Amino acid sequence: MPDARTVLQNYWGYPAFRPPQEAIIEASLSGSDVLALLPTGAGKSICYQVPALVRDGVCLVISPLIALMKDQVQQLKKRDIRASAIFSGLRPAEIDMILNNCATGHTRILYVSPERLASDRFRIALKGLPVSMLAVDEAHCISQWGHDFRPSYREIVQIREWFPDIPVIALTASATPEVQEDIIGSLGFRKEYKVFSASFERPNIAFAVRQDIGKPEKVLEIVSKVPGTAIIYASNRKRTEEIARFLDTHGISATYYHAGLNAGERNSRQDAWISNRQRVMCCTNAFGMGIDKPDVRLVIHADVPESLEAYYQEAGRAGRDGKKSYAVLLCNEQDKDQLIEQVAQKYPELSFVKLVYNALYNYLSVAFGGGKGHSFEFNIVQFARQYKWDTVQVFHALKLLEQSGYLTLGEAFYLPSRIQITMDKMELYRFQVANMKYDPFIKTILRTYEGIFNNFVKINELQLAHRAGLSAQETITQLKILAKSGVLTYIQSSEKPRITFLEERLHEDYIRLDTAFIEFSKAQQTRRIEAMLDYADAGSESCRQVILRRYFGEENPSPCGSCDLCLSRKQLQTVTPEQIRTRLLHIVSGYGDEGVHIETLLSRLGNTLKEQYIEMLRILIDEQQLIWADQQNQTLKVR
Repeated sequence: MPDARTVLQNYWGYPAFRPPQEAIIEASLSGSDVLALLPTGAGKSICYQVPALVRDGVCLVISPLIALMKDQVQQLKKRDIRASAIFSGLRPAEIDMILNNCATGHTRILYVSPERLASDRFRIALKGLPVSMLAVDEAHCISQWGHDFRPSYREIVQIREWFPDIPVIALTASATPEVQEDIIGSLGFRKEYKVFSASFERPNIAFAVRQDIGKPEKVLEIVSKVPGTAIIYASNRKRTEEIARFLDTHGISATYYHAGLNAGERNSRQDAWISNRQRVMCCTNAFGMGIDKPDVRLVIHADVPESLEAYYQEAGRAGRDGKKSYAVLLCNEQDKDQLIEQVAQKYPELSFVKLVYNALYNYLSVAFGGGKGHSFEFNIVQFARQYKWDTVQVFHALKLLEQSGYLTLGEAFYLPSRIQITMDKMELYRFQVANMKYDPFIKTILRTYEGIFNNFVKINELQLAHRAGLSAQETITQLKILAKSGVLTYIQSSEKPRITFLEERLHEDYIRLDTAFIEFSKAQQTRRIEAMLDYADAGSESCRQVILRRYFGEENPSPCGSCDLCLSRKQLQTVTPEQIRTRLLHIVSGYGDEGVHIETLLSRLGNTLKEQYIEMLRILIDEQQLIWADQQNQTLKVR
């Protein structure tokens, strides 16, 4: 067998590992169970991909996001590493083919979603595979203490019963000490397990918080000051579009990205940003997973995320090349109120959850006792509109059903059209002779796609139409006719989200939601929101990176010296009260007799020395050097 460094050099072209990658790989190759805590951009995937190629057999990777699985498989194939993924939307024949390739050694790394483990058919097939190791990506999803708990992750421990001797490697970028303990216990780690943790410190990133009202204006101000590529995260699709258009109208090249765009639009926008044809990407949290762009200089959160785990992961997409970068959080009182309100919104009444449950099965025409293991294309907006419900409320009801193990909601992703010849070559020849009008089209297919007798191959109907001298519609029609005739299997492209039922349909009286767990989840989410708001409201005596590192369990971290709070302390040592007085009077005088609103004044001053400016404002008002231009509207002017 090759050693790990040889594999790294041959497939990735790197002469050496980054710490602590090599120690993690050595521990896994020695047979130990491993928990790897590596920040975003630290190279988690190499920690299981390299040992997968060192060992004989197939490495089974559990991953929660289809888009991320597809991206990983694509990247591995570019390196001539044989990898596949099984997810909802694939036909049984495609899944059987992938599993057969694993059994024969043709596939070395197999990605599956955790929900796949609930399939009896998959379990039977899995037990017959030469599984060499188990990798659990985004391992925090297994923990009820975590910010993204998924009940289906609890099924993973059963794999240990079928393969008791294989090592497990669990990987995550964000796990508090409670979550780490939960991962180790829930995956049944053996006694000699090892934990590796890279520091959560990002010395090249300057973290900052701006308490502002005019967020688009503040985004423009920051982007104008910081050159280079930027990501702007917003809480919803509409906000991403508004911010992108606002920046464009002010001469900043910007585009937007969210799950509401079709696959072609998402890909073209992503490519334009990666190739620097667009400078700024305004996006929801649907963007970023698997994106390897090292030169992002700035990440702005225009809205406050629900947890420090999410914030740290997204902010960490800045400065992966090690160069100076910035992560800025914009926050106001409205953000704080909305986060607290969201806790109540996420846990609707049981009566409404039951209504959604029944309506969902009726909508998808699933009878009582049916549905288990079946996957359906599902548009939540259309579903909510048909029953005249609020889409957000419906989503949260479905999430409760998901957390209770009844179903799983899949993200939207693009699945290209595929075909496979199902006749053998002699049967196909006889069909062509008997049906000469289809002969030219069949020959075009055979000349265009290799391995089509043994595998499903991806096709583009427009390209095939061009080669065959047909219109796109004529091409699709002929493919459907050939499929109906038994010549081939034709699966048309899809990019709709899917819903998968994990249990058979029950009468609503038998639906059980774990109320104790729901209350526990509410308490945990409230705790995470409070930690996020504490970060946003931290005083000048603290440090942004110290807050983050302590949250993730690091002991006695040192101040970073570069965040807004650290800079504020440094400035305190050099700025005199007289300088503060002079600046305040200068700014207010610039607004003339109309005066300036106090909030506008404070936003211009920024967070640095904020407490000192507020204290000086009180002094100047008491001394009547500053007077009210309009006390009711809270505007000040120089006397």
